[in-house]
Amino acid sequence: DVTLFAFVKASHRGSKSSRKDSMDHAAIASPVVQQDTGPGEESVPVFDAKVVPLFPPRPDAIMTLLHSPDFLPGTQTLLYSLKKTLQTRSDYPPEIVVLVTPNIPSTVYEGLCPALCTRILPIREWHPPASGLDSKVGKKAAWQRTLDCHSPGWTKLQIFGLAQYETILFIDSDCLVLKDVSSLLDLNKVYTESEALIAAAPDMLPPHYFNSGVMVVRPSAKAITSLKRHAKLLTTFDGSDTGFLNAYFNTWNTEFPPMARLASGYNAQESMFDMTRNEQGESSFWDIQIAPDLHILHYSNAVKPWETEAEENALKTLWRTWHNKSKNFLMRAAKEVQRRKDQEEQKASKLPAIPKVPVARPPAPPPASIPRDPRQVHKLIAKRFKQLKGQGMSSKEAMAQARAEFGQKDEEEIDVGAQVAAMFGMRW
Repeated sequence: DVTLFAFVKASHRGSKSSRKDSMDHAAIASPVVQQDTGPGEESVPVFDAKVVPLFPPRPDAIMTLLHSPDFLPGTQTLLYSLKKTLQTRSDYPPEIVVLVTPNIPSTVYEGLCPALCTRILPIREWHPPASGLDSKVGKKAAWQRTLDCHSPGWTKLQIFGLAQYETILFIDSDCLVLKDVSSLLDLNKVYTESEALIAAAPDMLPPHYFNSGVMVVRPSAKAITSLKRHAKLLTTFDGSDTGFLNAYFNTWNTEFPPMARLASGYNAQESMFDMTRNEQGESSFWDIQIAPDLHILHYSNAVKPWETEAEENALKTLWRTWHNKSKNFLMRAAKEVQRRKDQEEQKASKLPAIPKVPVARPPAPPPASIPRDPRQVHKLIAKRFKQLKGQGMSSKEAMAQARAEFGQKDEEEIDVGAQVAAMFGMRW
């Protein structure tokens, strides 16, 4: 067996579990050669890098969460920016998935999918379980608070359990993608085992913690079970999902491999711009340190750029520009859908009516061939009745027609049911 490197060790207490990549690979290498060894040493087989997968790989996904109708403008703008910047280099392009909570009306689904995303995935709203630490340490100190029950971040943690995907790039709905981020889905692909968190960018304060607004995740059932179990035990410095995840992956800054720490440009927070700008609204720090490698802009301030009370600055102006483009794009997409629908209806209305093909019925016997023996006539009527029934006539119509053809038309009304029963020796 070929064993590749394990990606990261468990960062929480007592957890060193890691799961096998469900994308099974055949130990097929071409060719297998023997490595040159010294005297007395056993030869070691060396496999070519062309490993053949036994099954198609699970898809990757880029996800966001829509937990409130108020965040729809942000979600719409994020998806549009992703659509305009994403470059797919794989035979299996990633799915663009929007997680929606039950309070999101279904009419929103049609507005986003398929114009801006490939899948809408309804999920339940999750709340953190009550923690026994609350009664012991209290909630006076912010760093001692457990997860806030009103934070949507707990719902977001369900991505760690979506094992139908190989790798998930999660981006908060108050973000804006400005450059291609498809390379993030390639992180950790060379490893067969890993922990749930693959990579994230540093937070502003403190910088040795990561911000959960942008994360690269490898989901599994084992990962989400462990996260839920530790939610009752761990405290968080901010009462949200970022604090909890940093308590869970508490060696992210010290023991995780370098690729696990993304550059700040993959989660550049608006707060950094506000803290470093001058009276003219300009920030040389931002322009020099952040802007050249800016991939994802995160509007993490409490007031979002789509809210009326948002203070104007260069970054919010940038977001509104993208938002207006997204609205125009959706308007054009809706018109195109309506145009195609009208064309289909117009074509359907112009189709010629399908002519009715007359049913070919066996010809009636000539009057000269009608026997005089009533028993023979009775047999012929029965035979003719079956022929007419087989051509789709009702029993009443078939019997009346058969009797008429053999000259058995009575002046009184004929009990067709009795005639049919008599044909088969039954009483009516």
